[in-house]
Amino acid sequence: MSKKASKTSRKPPNMVIDDFLEFEDYQSFDTLRADDILNDTKMKSHKSAHKLLVYLNNLKNKKGMIHTIGTAESLTAGLMFSTLVDIPMFGLHKYGCFGVYDTDAKRVFLGVKVKNVYTHRCAKEMAEGILKNSNATIGIAVTGNAMPWSCHKDMLGEVFIGVACYGDDKTIICETYNINMCKLNNKANTQCTLWYNNIIQELDLCKTLNKYDVDLEEQKKYNRLTDGFNDSILTAYVSSYIRNKTTEIAFDKALLFLHNNLKTSDLYVPSWIVDSIIDKPEYNEANFVGDSCQNSVLKNYRDNITNVKCINNTLCLDEQRVRPKTSATFKGGKPNKAKPKNPNPKSTKIKN
Repeated sequence: MSKKASKTSRKPPNMVIDDFLEFEDYQSFDTLRADDILNDTKMKSHKSAHKLLVYLNNLKNKKGMIHTIGTAESLTAGLMFSTLVDIPMFGLHKYGCFGVYDTDAKRVFLGVKVKNVYTHRCAKEMAEGILKNSNATIGIAVTGNAMPWSCHKDMLGEVFIGVACYGDDKTIICETYNINMCKLNNKANTQCTLWYNNIIQELDLCKTLNKYDVDLEEQKKYNRLTDGFNDSILTAYVSSYIRNKTTEIAFDKALLFLHNNLKTSDLYVPSWIVDSIIDKPEYNEANFVGDSCQNSVLKNYRDNITNVKCINNTLCLDEQRVRPKTSATFKGGKPNKAKPKNPNPKSTKIKN
């Protein structure tokens, strides 16, 4: 058999390929698994962190502006700053982080006053609090829901981001953003929808089966006794995705914020920052006895900050949670209940 004939014989008939495409629906087949989506998001968050650090390093080289980043993290609980530290360069621009997961921590460490912590105003107060309670010159804050309680299921993926910097020695400039992380990626949206719908089914089963006093015969109808919580593996995946996506988007927003404010000359390093740094070459431990947090030193320089300017002033001071329609957030939404075939039957007249 010739080589030409041999190669030709290896080609499957067109009919087989066509049948395969029709049967497998090859063109719509998606090879990405949940782990692939999560890992892709982690890589993107590192890329965003790297871009932000490179930008600050360029400012240092071209304009002599040495900016440092401080983060205030509720739902990410340190993931954002950890991502910055994962970039093995630019340590000069990494200041530190406030892990303020609990509402009380937001108040104690950052001075947050607003009652509802899932708001634009909370993100603004958190970002502002970073600058007022540290020597960082850029504050990036996040608060929101990576995994809400089932009674707040509609808040899944809803995040508020705040970014702040100095406009001058007496002015802090900030901007806030509201983003639902479940709406940014179709594949992640599918997972969020699955979690959301499962929670609704779990809650419905909780009502059907009183979990404190369950009829054994009734319980046998279900694979397990529902507890009103979702599957732990799905919950962990969705939560991790939202936290990593929050990290990515927060750094992207911070970079855009800094770039826009640099154009208007509002990106500033306070003249007193060097003087307020505690750990100087002439540091004397005896000077700080009895003041373990050193906040009194910071306050000496913060008393002159009399102005906080919000770029998006209307939203920045909003104390109400933004409530997107569930149908716009989750593809599946709440499962439709079966409707009776004839909900409003017409009265039947008896024929004579």
